Amino acid sequence: MGKLHGLKKSVFNYFYGNKLANLNKGVRVENASFFGDLLVFGKVKAKFGGRVRLMISGGAPLALHVEDFLRV
Repeated sequence: MGKLHGLKKSVFNYFYGNKLANLNKGVRVENASFFGDLLVFGKVKAKFGGRVRLMISGGAPLALHVEDFLRV
């Protein structure tokens, strides 16, 4: 994805924090951040092919920040 700067970084961080907080409260992924999904995370999802439903990590546990990023 490359480095984010300025306004793009602020927008991404805002929606990331908002969606992660909602997920941690137990809100379903589909309902956690409508505008975040529309404006930001749709682009990230497209980088993964758009249809990823399951990821498996073998050999070692994922770092918490990596798991959080993939959940969001």
